[in-house]
Amino acid sequence: MKSRLSLLSLSLLCLSASMALAQIPVDSIPPLVDSLIQVSRAQTSDAKFDNAFATNKLAGAAAQTCCGGNSAAYAAYCFNEGRIHYFIGQNKEALPWYIQSRALRGEILGTDHIEYSKSCNNLAIAYDVMGRYEEAEPLYLEALAIREATAGRQSTSTAKVLGNLGNLYREMGEYERSEQLITEATNIRKAVSGENSIDYAISLMLLGGQKDDNRNYEDAQALFLQAKEIIENQDRIQYYYYLQALEYLAGIYSSLEDYATAKEYLIEVAEIIEGGYGKEHYRYARCLNSLAALAFQDGKMDESKALLEEQIGLLKQLGYQQTRAYGIALQDLSRISSRQGAPQQALQYMDSALVILEQNISPYSQAYRFALWEYAAIQQSLEQYAIAASTLRRIAVLEEKTLEVATKSLPERDLELYTLEYLGFLSRSMELAKDYPQIADLCYDKILFYKGFLLDHALTLRRYAQQDEQTKSLYKRLRGTNRELTQLYTNTEADADRVSELEILAEQLEQELARAQPKNYEQSFDLSWRDIQQRLTPSEASLEIAASIEYSETGEAVDYNYAGIMVLPEVDFPIYFPLCSQTDFDSVFTVKTSSEDAINNLYQWDGQGQQLYQLIWQPIAEYLENYPAIKRIYFSNDGTFHRINIGALPTSERQVVGQQYELIQLTTTRGLLAEKARQMASGKSAVLFGGISYGNLDESTANTAPTMENEDSGTSTRRRSDTQKIRGYEPANGYWQELPWTEVEINYAQEVLAEAGYAVNMYTGAKATEEQFKSISDDAASPTVVHLATHGYFFAESEDESGQSTLPFAQAKINLIRSGLILADGNYAWVNGSGRSSGPEDGVLTALEV
Repeated sequence: MKSRLSLLSLSLLCLSASMALAQIPVDSIPPLVDSLIQVSRAQTSDAKFDNAFATNKLAGAAAQTCCGGNSAAYAAYCFNEGRIHYFIGQNKEALPWYIQSRALRGEILGTDHIEYSKSCNNLAIAYDVMGRYEEAEPLYLEALAIREATAGRQSTSTAKVLGNLGNLYREMGEYERSEQLITEATNIRKAVSGENSIDYAISLMLLGGQKDDNRNYEDAQALFLQAKEIIENQDRIQYYYYLQALEYLAGIYSSLEDYATAKEYLIEVAEIIEGGYGKEHYRYARCLNSLAALAFQDGKMDESKALLEEQIGLLKQLGYQQTRAYGIALQDLSRISSRQGAPQQALQYMDSALVILEQNISPYSQAYRFALWEYAAIQQSLEQYAIAASTLRRIAVLEEKTLEVATKSLPERDLELYTLEYLGFLSRSMELAKDYPQIADLCYDKILFYKGFLLDHALTLRRYAQQDEQTKSLYKRLRGTNRELTQLYTNTEADADRVSELEILAEQLEQELARAQPKNYEQSFDLSWRDIQQRLTPSEASLEIAASIEYSETGEAVDYNYAGIMVLPEVDFPIYFPLCSQTDFDSVFTVKTSSEDAINNLYQWDGQGQQLYQLIWQPIAEYLENYPAIKRIYFSNDGTFHRINIGALPTSERQVVGQQYELIQLTTTRGLLAEKARQMASGKSAVLFGGISYGNLDESTANTAPTMENEDSGTSTRRRSDTQKIRGYEPANGYWQELPWTEVEINYAQEVLAEAGYAVNMYTGAKATEEQFKSISDDAASPTVVHLATHGYFFAESEDESGQSTLPFAQAKINLIRSGLILADGNYAWVNGSGRSSGPEDGVLTALEV
């Protein structure tokens, strides 16, 4: 290389005089300068940075000689100098070069020139990487406007800026704008450059980053692997992007807890960096951090600490003490100190880490919220409870704002994953409440938010889908797509490509509907316990029961703890009741509830009933003795507590909880607001389903016989079969058996409701169809009461009883398919996985469909 540089120097000397005489215009770039810059760029791609700087220095000298320092040629030299610094990871050093190139190009070429836009774009990238988003955004927007005007929207030039801007918005937590821009950039690059181009691979990695953020790891993994393959198949591998793909994949496998594969990728990264860049490099420091994280997850604290200390030493050597990477390394050291029983040292590390992180990342970012979460845990371990509570309140504001933005863009599947993080923060608050009950108000508010969030989002989406013909059409397509997905999920031989195609379509339709929401739409994010209290009468109370995660010292979930938080009408603060752990509950609740005798035994005072009462209700009952005026309790359950009828728990040998209090169970006590509105509603309507014909297994016809042929049929189906544990379920005789007494039930309900002024619609026999049930949601106003008297099912993930594991709905991988209700002619689909006809409904109403 030295001889090559000498030849270039000689050429430069020979040509400099002729260039000067030629009086090269200041707005043009001589061939020699351009050639030197191109050589330097190639050397940069090969990670030969010393050579790249040397070659670019020759280009700068040539530009100065032929055109002067106020020229387009010299601006190109400055731009490339900044680019080399950026590739090394020296973003701070890149800034002045990019700034100078932008100023020169604006003055000489004009602020509408494509070269000026390149300077804007790269300067924005440097600010972006440094977390200076407010400075990056206007530069990206300026670059985008120029490229769209000069090259058109459908160009790779424009797509590059669209992708960069989309990634910036992702970092800022503005997910809707981010996804729109990155998806558009990907489609442009695919159409213009092709599926085998580096440009397309870059967009795939950006999309993968979004999926990773939303914990959609499998989709992210597929995108990163596709990008890696494209990069590998180029005539010349661009290692900068190849390393990105490897690092992304290591992160995904780490999230999937495949640490061995993750380590293999990181070792490959380290070897490439060491061989091409040397160990004294920013990317090598970042690789050390990733290896330290893997060692930590593997329980090797000393190894992890040594790697972090090596990383911090290297970052100091490189002058990166104020970077995000340095702050994260300090945060990781804090985590290790906590695990090793040194909380005071952990606090010192975290204090320093937060100062740096606040300067480099958005407070709404996940990384910053997790840092605060760990900070609160350290404060709690040091018994600084009030300070820990203050930190958790700060987190609550940040995360709810983030979720508020997310509702506008994320489909329901991604939202469900997204809220898992929120559950972690809720758990931290609940655990602190054991030692510091003064935080019970925050716990109650977070429970209100967490339990009602997804349901409210789904209902709002449906409500606004009725606003105009376009959204109605989108919503109908979404329902049809989900209906077909439901059928495919229960079919073990379903076409995997078709499933994937429909999942993508459903996600796109949900996003279109989300974007169609009115701009002034706001979720009830600010609902609090005070709003609930204001709706209570002097004789009423509101109770939230919630499960929180108990974490081990290594941050793993080891158990769930249940607690109750009660709001009373005249008490100035919610009351916190620690109840029991999941382990304690399971030690008492040891029987399968498919047995009638076992169900009855659960509520016997001299057996499990007494133990369950002591675990679940006694702490609450003892407190309520101080408030004898309370007669009605609105409550919301959680976790496996849903398997217990709290009202049937015995308080003594001859009395149960339901005799002491009127218990009204709600999905979430935020539903109390709707319950009060329902009680005052003037329009009353009810829909009743019962006495249903479940059909036979014949290929062509359903069983449409009347439900009640004689008086004895009810007695026989009410009895438990000699061979089956589940009432009314007999695989040897057509699976789901009719329940004639349910028709008696809804006939009586019809009389009671009619006397109370309700308009009642009743469906029995073959008319109690899934189509009929779903048609309820097409009406402008939902009925006040929906009453279903029928069979229900639930399969645990590892269900294997009485041959049931061979049934389609038991084998489904989607949780919400393994739970549902049986409606008219449901037996055929129960066995075959789809209905007997080509119609849209099959008689099995799954939880996913509801």
